[in-house]
Amino acid sequence: MAFNGSGVFERLYSWVTDRDNGTKILASRMDADTDGIVAGINSIVNGTQPFIAPVRASFGTAASPSHSFTDDPDTGMYRPAANELAFSEGGVDRGRFYGRKNILGTVSQAAGVPTGSIIERGSNANGDFARFADGTQICTRTITVNTAIATASGGVFTTSSTASATHAASFVAFPVVSVQMERPAATGFDIMAVLESANTTVTTFRFARIASDGTARDLTARIIAIGRWF
Repeated sequence: MAFNGSGVFERLYSWVTDRDNGTKILASRMDADTDGIVAGINSIVNGTQPFIAPVRASFGTAASPSHSFTDDPDTGMYRPAANELAFSEGGVDRGRFYGRKNILGTVSQAAGVPTGSIIERGSNANGDFARFADGTQICTRTITVNTAIATASGGVFTTSSTASATHAASFVAFPVVSVQMERPAATGFDIMAVLESANTTVTTFRFARIASDGTARDLTARIIAIGRWF
């Protein structure tokens, strides 16, 4: 047999042992030993003998993946970086194998093709943000302003100046923004937050109400901006 019960290849005879024991080199013994080697190689090639140790391959590239096919050498699987598994098709990177390790992380892209994680979340002094591999970005922020609402503007009264809120992350184009008012205690329901403008980095707004209120009080707005990071 070419392999023992543990799956390890074993030669049938040892020429050194035969020499020490005075055993002559016989064609039959050489044939039996060589046949065992051939049988062992064939068993590995045709898959009847499994590997008992890890099979290690080169890292490969998208153009030349380490695991490919006989008539299609630029399509297959390779390792682009440490702890990453990628697939190529026609020599082009077609994506990563995603799991618990890289679903959440840093999103990235190259020429519009995602190259990083699926979802990225973060927060800073300007609020929270979530980025998605398809380019979508959502920023949220809660901001409180101490101000009165006593400046006449048409049929309503507004704050004398605009309030501004910097987004937690920049957008590549103007986002869609919603500003919602959190009603303060001891006031009616006629106070609202009015969007003034929004660009890729900042949203500006005012507070307004039907009746004038010259008392400065804490007014809170919740801002949601939805757009794209690439």
